[in-house]
Amino acid sequence: MEESCRIGETPGPIKVIVFREALPPEDVAGNLKLHNRRKVALHEVLDGEKAIKVEWGRDANDTRPHEVATILVSVVGPVVLKYAVVPGLKFIGKKLAEKLVDESTSAFVRWLLSKFLPKQQTGDIQSLKLTTPNGVQVTTCGLTPGAKMKVIIESPGKPPETIEYGAQAS
Repeated sequence: MEESCRIGETPGPIKVIVFREALPPEDVAGNLKLHNRRKVALHEVLDGEKAIKVEWGRDANDTRPHEVATILVSVVGPVVLKYAVVPGLKFIGKKLAEKLVDESTSAFVRWLLSKFLPKQQTGDIQSLKLTTPNGVQVTTCGLTPGAKMKVIIESPGKPPETIEYGAQAS
């Protein structure tokens, strides 16, 4: 099932920090393999999306392995984005509204999550953290086939809220 969301002006880009599995530093070949797997996953998700602009940063496409890659993703003008409905997105949107995240930014965060979650289910991405222009952070982790998904939503100066629910790989 798909939904669409209209995204107008957002106050700024979403900072996306993408983590991969960590192996011992001496396993250079294994770390490089996981780094490249994440790199391919990021490009599969974001390349070809004309409605967004991506600032890749140096770690995402580096030829040396990094456990963490940071990118900035922005909306290019008012757009309508379609995304697969995944469990919890509406609830996450409600929580973002409580944290005073504007509707366009909230819709963009939900769209990004819907795009990245399948890559977490396959293990291409271990976890990710999205930071809105007003500092609210949404972290997803623990999404492997058959596992519960954990979403942590943090606002500056407030205790984090953790949401857990079952999510099956589709």
